[in-house]
Amino acid sequence: MLIFSNWPVGRKMIAASLITAIGILILSAISLQSVRDQMLQDRRTTLKEHISAVISAMDALAERAKKGEITQEEAIERSKQVARDSWFAADGYFFAYTDDGINMVHAAKPSLEGKDMSGVKDSNGVLIVQDLIQKAKAGGGYIEYHWPRANSDVEAPKLSYAEWQKDWGWMVGTGVYIDDVDAIFMEQAIKLGGIAIVILILTFGFSIVISRSVTVPLKDVQGAINKIAEGDHTVEIKYTEQTNEIGEISSALSKLKQDVKERDELRASALAQEEEESRRRQEERVRLANTFEQSVGAVVSALTGAAGDIQQNAQTVNTAIRSTSTQASTMAASADQASGNVQTVSAAAEELSASIREISSQVAQGSAISREAVEQADSTNKEVQRLNEAAQRIGDVVSLIQDIAEQTNLLALNATIEAARAGEAGKGFAVVANEVKSLASQTAKATEEISEQIAGMQAATANSAKAIAGISDTISQIDSISAAIASAVEEQGAATEEIARNIQQASTGTSQVTEIVGSVAKSAEDSGATVEGMVSSVHTMETQTKKLNQEVAQFLDTIRGNAV
Repeated sequence: MLIFSNWPVGRKMIAASLITAIGILILSAISLQSVRDQMLQDRRTTLKEHISAVISAMDALAERAKKGEITQEEAIERSKQVARDSWFAADGYFFAYTDDGINMVHAAKPSLEGKDMSGVKDSNGVLIVQDLIQKAKAGGGYIEYHWPRANSDVEAPKLSYAEWQKDWGWMVGTGVYIDDVDAIFMEQAIKLGGIAIVILILTFGFSIVISRSVTVPLKDVQGAINKIAEGDHTVEIKYTEQTNEIGEISSALSKLKQDVKERDELRASALAQEEEESRRRQEERVRLANTFEQSVGAVVSALTGAAGDIQQNAQTVNTAIRSTSTQASTMAASADQASGNVQTVSAAAEELSASIREISSQVAQGSAISREAVEQADSTNKEVQRLNEAAQRIGDVVSLIQDIAEQTNLLALNATIEAARAGEAGKGFAVVANEVKSLASQTAKATEEISEQIAGMQAATANSAKAIAGISDTISQIDSISAAIASAVEEQGAATEEIARNIQQASTGTSQVTEIVGSVAKSAEDSGATVEGMVSSVHTMETQTKKLNQEVAQFLDTIRGNAV
């Protein structure tokens, strides 16, 4: 696109016309090819329809032979005759070949029947019969080749179609010459080519006319623009009466010419006014120079007198400043000593504050430990209570066992009595009863000992609970005392920090006083130096005043000279 952007308008328009014409030629070629393809498709459809009709007739004869209506030889012979008689158009004949290339029927050249045609080729090397057999076995197909017409030895392009007749094992085919298709194609190509050439010529000529109708006015407008740029306000602007884009450009250019003319007139007027203003400024400068000479002369005289007064006053100020500097030095030494004392007190207060913070931290830690001890004492007390309850339950169980032992002992006694009554027969039972009685007695003694141990454990747990309660109360009192100590330490710490803060502020104040006194001393020294410099400057000012008179005179001479 960058290549075309620099082309002249005329060239672009001609190029657009040529592209349009080329597009028409391409469309014409595509249309011609479509026509040729459609004609060939029509021929293909015709060939397939005729082959289908002949194959159907042969299939019908084969079916009759299978039914016994006719013999197979008769059916084959009639099939050959169908192929010989089924001509269409002037040269639309049929032929049939076996799968090894033996001709069975050839309606146009009967002399070929019975011959092996498998090796027959056209002038381009196409194996006609073999290719048709392959197409037929594949379900039917087309081939293009060259073959002489009937009663002629000259080859012509031909399109053939073949299908396989499975009952006889034949490839049955037919064909049509397509040289007329190419002839029609060329005829149409010549017609369309002529039309395209005429359209191309008309388009090219019309594009040239249109291009000139655009480029010529554009060149005239370009020339007018150049003239206006050179300052020519009399150039004629053409084409303003046209209603197209050229007319709009010309009208805009005419307005631009008028605007440029008015701008140039305004510029000339402005130059004249500027010259007049320059003359008036020169006169004003001369007037100002005269006034300046009168004013500055008086000022310089007054300045010379004032310089003497300034010198005398400066000497007085210098004496006062030296006295101030001496007093400031004494004050600075006192302020330094006070600042050092305050710094010492401030450091001691800081150490005291740090010690109080450490005590507060230790008291807080002791209070936390006391609270934790109270919680652990409460937990231990609860565990002792649970132990006491468990001992009570064990005592209940022991009482139950003791009751069972007494019942067992009573039953054993009864059993002994009954065994004694039974005499010799109850001796064995008496032995068992005595053994049971002995075990019951042992159980009773054991339960009594367990009861005594449980009673002792309950007494111990009760004492432990009381002791733990006392410990808990004592720890609670310690916690309260620690809290009171922590509160007091915290208040003392706050007071100490306030003291340290006030001392720090006092230290800062004394430091500032020291700095201010030092600044005063330094300012006094600087002022003394400044006054001495002032005295020197006054001498210099007297010299410069004289020189100023000379420079003013020279300046006024220069201004008056420029104003002439």
